[in-house]
Amino acid sequence: MWLTGIIDGEGHMGIYTRKCKSSNNLSYYELIQVDMNSEEVIRRIYELVGEMGSVYSTNRRSGTYGKTVWRWAVKNAQAREVLEKIKPHLIAKKSEVEIIMNLRTVKIKGKLPPSEIKRREELRLLLHKIRRV
Repeated sequence: MWLTGIIDGEGHMGIYTRKCKSSNNLSYYELIQVDMNSEEVIRRIYELVGEMGSVYSTNRRSGTYGKTVWRWAVKNAQAREVLEKIKPHLIAKKSEVEIIMNLRTVKIKGKLPPSEIKRREELRLLLHKIRRV
């Protein structure tokens, strides 16, 4: 429950794109991240999710105090695994998780066909839209 509260209140989740350098194919991926000044809290999140993802400090500084910001980030299948576990307990980000979990309803290896790129892009844009409400 504690982990769900941290992710629901302080976390960020989304659908992102990247192009493969060798083939120039577009791919979509799920990402969850939590940024905090406390390295101890971030490392505890990492432990609670079974050491999935990564923990690192960012160059970004927090507020006027100049404290280092620590980040836990997880993507792709591991992000989906975390979302499945916390989904029943989410409040604020429940609708975001529903959209993210629809990203991979179709299993495709290799280059995505135009229809699937369109569907995934619509999900990504819908996620941005509901955050603005």
